[in-house]
Amino acid sequence: AFAADTTLYPELQQSGLLTELHQLLLHDNVDISVAVTSVLLEWLDSDLLLDNDDDDDDEAQQTAMIRLSRAVLSEGAELLVENLARAPADDSSDDDVGQGAADTLSLFENMLEIDLVAQTTVFDKSSAAAILCKDTKLISWLLGQIRDSSPLQNRSVELLSYIAPREDIYESLNDWSLIPSYTSSFAASKATTESTLDGVEILLQVVAKFRKR
Repeated sequence: AFAADTTLYPELQQSGLLTELHQLLLHDNVDISVAVTSVLLEWLDSDLLLDNDDDDDDEAQQTAMIRLSRAVLSEGAELLVENLARAPADDSSDDDVGQGAADTLSLFENMLEIDLVAQTTVFDKSSAAAILCKDTKLISWLLGQIRDSSPLQNRSVELLSYIAPREDIYESLNDWSLIPSYTSSFAASKATTESTLDGVEILLQVVAKFRKR
């Protein structure tokens, strides 16, 4: 019902349901956190902004989507990025539960698209991309997937291509040769000895593969 009617979105925040869902992202059962991500992805479907044929409702719909997206960004983005350390990154996920890391990347893509479609500088001086770069280690996780040629390498490159054009991200990431390494409370046993990643070198290596073809 919520996904079909964006006018109900304010109820998600007023009722406290959204906060409870964010808390479930930390649940010991990874399937629960994956399912929560899948629900958020359904609610923040950027196509909903394009499906409304009633111009009178368009502004209210955009406002509802923007506010919900911003609430997830401010309260849940860091948790979502932390969960990437344990969310399935391949096709082993149960479709009835969610698609793990792939759903998380799709959710971030939708937030960025909502940011562009609705021009969300009205509610916050920072773009969604800038918030993700400042408050989370999403960029270092994406670069790690690209460097390691993971199953989500192409998706990671695509998401980076959405983020990189936003000028305000460089206020917090002004040197891509020294990106702080990805860390997560769910990956303590896999802690890396690297304190930074050379994002420039990683991306140049990706480009070099295509130049050789």
